[in-house]
Amino acid sequence: MNITPFVDRVSAIRISGKKPFRVVAGSADYSIAMKQGVALPAAYVYPLTEQRIGGQWANDPMERFEATVAVVIVAKNLRDARGAQALADLQALRNAVRDAFSQWRPDGFNEPPKFMRGALEAFDDQTLWWEDQYATIYYTRN
Repeated sequence: MNITPFVDRVSAIRISGKKPFRVVAGSADYSIAMKQGVALPAAYVYPLTEQRIGGQWANDPMERFEATVAVVIVAKNLRDARGAQALADLQALRNAVRDAFSQWRPDGFNEPPKFMRGALEAFDDQTLWWEDQYATIYYTRN
């Protein structure tokens, strides 16, 4: 699955005319960031799952697939030791990504990405690592 359109879309996000993410990257950089740290806030985009949907009909030349893409947002706010401000910052970033994906059809896909679920990955040293998952559909010939 080609995630470049998703990375490009997140990179293009603006909040009040400014880029909200200091880093937008893919899965290789995400692995490094988990070990070495990163400039914040950051967003990492990587493929999560891909599966064929439904059965294949004998006379149907197309197969339908669902692809799930993860967007991990990393945010930190030093003004609040309990993390409440970081949560508020995180929500604004999540909303920006969700808005960017709304009504947008990535190249190579047939439907806009739809928000599926979100979950806290980690909270350490006032840094939140949050993963949102988006699913989209594409067709291919069998």
